[in-house]
Formats: sequence, C-alpha cells, structure tokens
Amino acid sequence: MKNNASVVLVFALGFITLMATAAMAQDQTAKPAAKPVKITGCVMPGKEEGCLVLKKSSGLEYSLHFDPANKPKPGTAVTLEGTKMDVDRCMQGNPIQVTKWTPATAHCPKPEAAQ
Repeated sequence: MKNNASVVLVFALGFITLMATAAMAQDQTAKPAAKPVKITGCVMPGKEEGCLVLKKSSGLEYSLHFDPANKPKPGTAVTLEGTKMDVDRCMQGNPIQVTKWTPATAHCPKPEAAQ
C-alpha cells in the first residue's frame, strides 16, 4: 500500500511542477508589445548626472535613453521615436528608449547644469 501512495505522490508532484512551469511560461509571453512613442521637444539635462530629459509644455516629462554614439546635446530640439521602458536609473519622467531622432525647428532654452 505504501508503494501505491508513493507513486501517487510522485505523480501529483510532477503534475504540479508541470502546471507551474506552464503558468510561468504563459506569463512571460503574455506581455503586450511596447507601444511606439513619437514626441517633439527640447532635450535637457536631467537631475541625475548623465541623464537626459524632454519636458513637454503639458507638463509631461520623459527620461530619454539614446545610443551613446548618437545622442543630441542638451538644448537641442528634436523629434524622436522610441518605445516606453518599465524603469530606468534616472527616475525622472516616463522612460523612453530612443530608436530614432532628428533635429526639430524649435527654440530651446539654454540648458542648466545638472543639479
């Protein structure tokens, strides 16, 4: 009788493990694709060293992440495209991974030094 109980227990544990693995795999694939973002504004230094932000007149703020070899200087007006990120180290506004940017024809204020 003990043998049968052991077989049932092993089967039950295997089944539970299989179901948990399937649930975790489903959670990882169920994430929606990142929504593309297109915005225009002035790139300014962020509060943290090395961080860049874009502030909209509406009050929205974006934390920008560029390819280090291809990023605009602070004080540059840009139109950029990118995708929203979950978190970033700058913690100032909505984080955006910039995939493409071009200069825009807007006047930007002189950037202040990072605080």
